[in-house]
Amino acid sequence: MPPTKKLDLVPEELVDQLKAMLAERGFGDIIEVTEEFNTLLQGHGVEIRVGKTSVGNFSKMLKDQRDAFSMAETLLSDMDLEAESDMH
Repeated sequence: MPPTKKLDLVPEELVDQLKAMLAERGFGDIIEVTEEFNTLLQGHGVEIRVGKTSVGNFSKMLKDQRDAFSMAETLLSDMDLEAESDMH
């Protein structure tokens, strides 16, 4: 069994802040986001430091997830248009 990811040990409200930080920067600027996030963790008394690779992987996962939702939304809206045109 693989070891637990450090981000899984971080309180959810802080992970939500990481998500917001990444989204604001277009899921880039990983080094700066990592430094800011580690400062945030320290400020909240969390004795975990995450590396840029972890933040980068998390950023990629969030971006891929966002892209998949966007694609699904587009496909669903296209299906609705087709269904509506079949009614007329």
